[in-house]
Amino acid sequence: MQLFVGEQPIWFSPYAIILGYVDDLASQKNVVRLIKGEEQSHHGIVLKIQDFGKPDNIILSKYYSMPKNTIALKQKMNERLLDANIILLGEGVERKMSYNASIILTRIMIGKLEDGIPSLDAVDCEFTVVAP
Repeated sequence: MQLFVGEQPIWFSPYAIILGYVDDLASQKNVVRLIKGEEQSHHGIVLKIQDFGKPDNIILSKYYSMPKNTIALKQKMNERLLDANIILLGEGVERKMSYNASIILTRIMIGKLEDGIPSLDAVDCEFTVVAP
C-alpha cells in the first residue's frame, strides 16, 4: 500500500475495530492464548471488526485469554485478521484512496493486568495494512 510520506491513517472505511473486556471465556471457542505456557485466567479481551455503517454486522470476533500471573505484556502477533477493500483517509489526503488489503494485528500491548483482568485503559493494539 502506498501512503503519502509521513502520513498516518485516521480511520479505515467501512470498518470499525472495537476492543472489549470478557469476564468469562469458558463459553467461547478458539480462544487465543497471548502467552503460551502461562496459567490462564478466565478473563480476556475480544477484538471485533464491524461494518462501520451497520453496528449489528460483526465481520470478525477474536477472543484472547489473559495470563493469570503477569502484570503487563507486550506480545507480537502478526495475525492476519481480514482481507478487505478499504478506503484510506488521512490528514492532507486530497482524495479518497481505495485498496484491496489485509488487516494484520501486529502487536497487543497491555499496560496493566491484575489477576488476569486487563485494564482496557491500558490496552493498545497495533495493526498493519498490507496489499496482497
